[in-house]
Amino acid sequence: MFSVITQFSLLQSGLKVVKVRAEAMQKASDQVPSGLVSIMGNADLDIQLLCRDAEEWSYNRGTQEPVACVANYLFPGGWVLGGDKSSVQYILEYGKAKVRLRST
Repeated sequence: MFSVITQFSLLQSGLKVVKVRAEAMQKASDQVPSGLVSIMGNADLDIQLLCRDAEEWSYNRGTQEPVACVANYLFPGGWVLGGDKSSVQYILEYGKAKVRLRST
């Protein structure tokens, strides 16, 4: 019986953490328009360079604090990139042509 109570307590604690994280993510999303894009390319692609190029492009178009970064590594040659709307737009429009990406 003790084991069931302990497991239930752990589940409750885990759900509280998930709730706090979700609320924080929603607050951040409401404050800054942003997005995610899933891309595929060569495994040796310099994804950090693509992100820096996207941030520079976004800054030059008026975004005061541009952000472009890897949100998740999916598999070799597959990433989810996140950032401000302008940086994500750069990745979608120019990144594909520049480094032969495919958005998924």
